[in-house]
Amino acid sequence: GSPTETMTRSISYLGELSGVIATTVGRQSVVGMISRIIAEIAEGMGQGEIWTRIERGELPSSGLQLIVLNCKYLMVAAGNYLTNETVEALQNVIERSVVGYCTHTKQDPR
Repeated sequence: GSPTETMTRSISYLGELSGVIATTVGRQSVVGMISRIIAEIAEGMGQGEIWTRIERGELPSSGLQLIVLNCKYLMVAAGNYLTNETVEALQNVIERSVVGYCTHTKQDPR
């Protein structure tokens, strides 16, 4: 599988944006700005309607795979822009979605 097009495009746009910002305000400012944007993306992944679907047991295995792939892709693609807190937030999204899915399908999440 592969991450969603939305996730891959977002990372691509952030790469372009970082280049534009770097020419304007300098490389150091870029790291902080892009890190905050990625942290917001990670936080957003931990919220929203998808969690209602998970709690109701309405998430198919393909949905779970996309959540995990998007999180893993963001962790790899964002590399140097990730803070420890953002990595932890993404890992929590993965764990929460796997546990939620397994709870409703009566599977052991380990």
